[in-house]
Amino acid sequence: MDDCTLEKLGVKPGPLTPAFNKNVTSYFITLASDAEAITLDPRTSDNGASYEIKGGGGGGKTVPVEPGAKLTLTIQVTAEDGQTTRNYVIAVNRLSAKDASLASLTVGLEGCLEPAFSPEQLSYECQVPYSATTLKVEAAVSDSKIGVTVQADAMSDGAVTLNLGATSVLIEVRSADGSTKRLYSLTVLRGVCPRHIQLTDPAEAASLEDPISLSLLHRPVSLPSSADPAQLYSAQLLDAAFRPSRTDPADGSPLPPSETANAAAAASGDIKWQPRPDAAADARLSACPAEIVDLRAGAGGASTLRAKAARQIGADLAARTSASMSELRKNYQHCKPDAATAPDAARQWERRLRNIFDVSDAKQLVEMGEKSAQQYLDSLPEDPAISRSYPAGSSPQDHLLRACNAYACAIDAAGSSAPNRWQLHLRLGQLLEEMQHCQDVRGVKIADAMAGDTGAATSAGTDTAALDSAKEDEIDAICRLRGVSDSAGLGAKLRALDAEMRHLRDQGQSSKADSVQSLFLWKSRQATAEGAAQQRAASSESPLSHALDKYRDALSLADSNGELHCHVGRLMVARGEYGEAIRRLESALSWQPNNPAARLYLGAALARDILQSGKDSQPPRAPEAIDLLCDGLETLLQRLQAKPESKRCLFAEEPLQPTDHALLRASLSLGQLTPEQQ
Repeated sequence: MDDCTLEKLGVKPGPLTPAFNKNVTSYFITLASDAEAITLDPRTSDNGASYEIKGGGGGGKTVPVEPGAKLTLTIQVTAEDGQTTRNYVIAVNRLSAKDASLASLTVGLEGCLEPAFSPEQLSYECQVPYSATTLKVEAAVSDSKIGVTVQADAMSDGAVTLNLGATSVLIEVRSADGSTKRLYSLTVLRGVCPRHIQLTDPAEAASLEDPISLSLLHRPVSLPSSADPAQLYSAQLLDAAFRPSRTDPADGSPLPPSETANAAAAASGDIKWQPRPDAAADARLSACPAEIVDLRAGAGGASTLRAKAARQIGADLAARTSASMSELRKNYQHCKPDAATAPDAARQWERRLRNIFDVSDAKQLVEMGEKSAQQYLDSLPEDPAISRSYPAGSSPQDHLLRACNAYACAIDAAGSSAPNRWQLHLRLGQLLEEMQHCQDVRGVKIADAMAGDTGAATSAGTDTAALDSAKEDEIDAICRLRGVSDSAGLGAKLRALDAEMRHLRDQGQSSKADSVQSLFLWKSRQATAEGAAQQRAASSESPLSHALDKYRDALSLADSNGELHCHVGRLMVARGEYGEAIRRLESALSWQPNNPAARLYLGAALARDILQSGKDSQPPRAPEAIDLLCDGLETLLQRLQAKPESKRCLFAEEPLQPTDHALLRASLSLGQLTPEQQ
C-alpha cells in the first residue's frame, strides 16, 4: 500500500549515471549533440502506485532538449495509499555541437595530475619517478562525434615516450561541427636520475652541463637575456639558488621587467624572473648517447638516455639478496651479543622529560606524542635554506620536544608489566635521534627549544658545552706546563698531551696518565670532521646518546628484534665504536637478513674499521664490506629511481636516506677500499 519505488527506469539514449537502483534517487545523463530528446520509461514496483514526470513541459515520456541545454527532470512516484511519495531526479545535459571540452583526462598509474581535472582547466603538470619511461595519457569526451588528438614528440603503442626531464603533451579537442577547437596542455616532469650519467660525446657533455652543480642538466631552462645562445640551468637548482634574484646569474645583468612581471609588479618593484623551459635542449639531451654507471658492473653500453632509462640497473639485487638469505642467516646466526641491561629509571635527563604532563593514561599520552610528532613533520620548511617564522609554541622544535615529553611520560605511566613496552622506548629513541638529525641535516636548532625556564628539560647543548669547556680548560693547563700557549694549534697541543702522558707513566702515575690519555683521544678527534661528529655523538648529554639509551632499553625487553639491534649498531657507527657496531649489526642480520640498512651500516662499520686499523694490507673481511656497501647503495639508488619523493617521516623510521652522514661516509669508504682489493 505504501510502496513508492520504481522497479526499473529505462532511458534512451542512455545510460544513466550511476546505474539505476530503486533506492538511489539522484542521477545525471549527458546527451550527444545530435540527440534532440530524451525518452524515459519508468515502471513502479507496486502495480497500484502511479508516477508523474515533471520538468519536461507536457509531462510525457519523451522530453525535447535544446542544444547546450541543461534541465532537471523529476519522476514523482505516489504509492497506492495516495499519501506516500518519492522523487527520482535526473539532471540532463545536452552537449552543443560547438562544445570542445574533455570529459576526463587521466594518466598512468605512476603519475597524478596537478591540479585535479576540470573541463575548464587547460594546463596541467604531472610528476613521475625517473623509472617511468613512458606514460599512458587518456583523454575522454562525452560525445563520440568530438575529435581528440594527443600530440607529443614521441609516442609508442599509444603511450607518450618521456624525455629525461620535461615532456610536453598537447591534447587537441575539436567540436562535433568542427567550428571550435580547444587545446589542453600537460607537462610531465620526471624525477632526477639518482645515478651518474656520462654522455659519450665530450662536446655534448660540456654544452649540456649545469653551471651551478656542474652535472648534467635536468629540465633545462633559460632566463631572459641578451646572450646568444642563452645560458641553460637545471630548473630546480636555478629556483633554489636564485629565487629572489632580479639579475641574470650568468652575467649579472638586470632582467627586463616586461619579461619577469606584469605592470603592477614592475611599478611596485616586486619583480622576479620567470625561467623559460627549453624543450629543444631537453629533447636533445634525451637523444644523446650515454652510459649510466653501475656500482658493480661499471658503465653499461652506450645508448640514448630515453632507452637507457628503461634499463633497471642492478635489477638482479633482489634476486641476489633473496638467494643469499640462507647464507647470511648461516653466517651471522652466531653473532648475537648479550642483551642490554634492564631499562634505567634513574637517568636525570629522562626524569626531566617526564615533568611536563599531568596525564597518567599511557594510551592518551601516546596519542598526544603521535599528534605532536606529526605536527613536527608538517611544520618543517620545504626548503631548509629558507627561514620561516612560527607563532609561539608551534615551531618544529616545540612539537618535537612535546612528542619526547609525551613518550617519556607514557613509559613511566605504562609500568614495567605493560605488553609491548619496548615499542615506547623505541619510539622515544627515534624522536631523540630526530633531534640530532634535525639540527645536522634539516637546519633546525633543537637545542634552542630545550633551553629556558620551561621546567621540561635543560639544554642538552648547554650541558655538552660545559663539559667540553672543562676538558678544554684542563688541556690548556697541561699544555701551559709543557710550554704550549692556549692559542697554539691542534698538533702542538696533542704533542704536549702525549709528552705529559709519557712523563706520568715514567713516574709510575698510571691513573693520571690514563686521564691524560683520555683527554688526548678526545682532543685528537677534532682533527677531522668525522672525528668531531663522533665526539658529539659520544657525548653523554647529546640527543644521540639519549637515543642510544632508549634503543638499548627497548632491546633489553625484545632482544630478538633485528630492527632494535640495527638501531643500536647504527648509532655505534656514528660514535666511531666500530667493534660493538659490527657485533650489533651482525646480530640484526641474523634476525633480519634482508634488512638493507643493517647491510649497509655493517659494510660501513667493517670498512671504517679496516681503513682505520691499517694493519693488514689484505684484510679478510674487505670483500664482504665491499659487497655489503654495494648492496646497500644499490638499494638506495633503486628506491630513488622508482620513488623520488616519499612521505615525510622521522629519519630513524627510514634510515637509508641520501642525507645521512654515515651513508655519505660509507660511499667514501667504498671508494677508498675498492682500489686496495683490485
